[in-house]
Amino acid sequence: MTMNVDFDGTGTPADLREEVQQTLVKLNANFLSVIATDVNDDLYEKLKLASVPAVLVYDQNGQLRKRFDNDALEYGPEGFTYESHIGPFVRELLAERAPD
Repeated sequence: MTMNVDFDGTGTPADLREEVQQTLVKLNANFLSVIATDVNDDLYEKLKLASVPAVLVYDQNGQLRKRFDNDALEYGPEGFTYESHIGPFVRELLAERAPD
């Protein structure tokens, strides 16, 4: 699932739909995608997030297992990547659920 957080309070979140849709098609995204209805700065404050991108990984029980952001430069100036950070973490989670 993705969430677009570009709504800055100008117009309505629905005004972003066409641009978001074009991006999702370009990326071949075939999963649930939503547009946040909260103004982005308010949303960042609620999530205690300095900036995007951020990836929140939940387990199969809906528990947040890890939040990937680079607010504290944990992943260096380049930030996290799916290949080096998120993918391996998700594989670890899946291995936890694997039968013995």
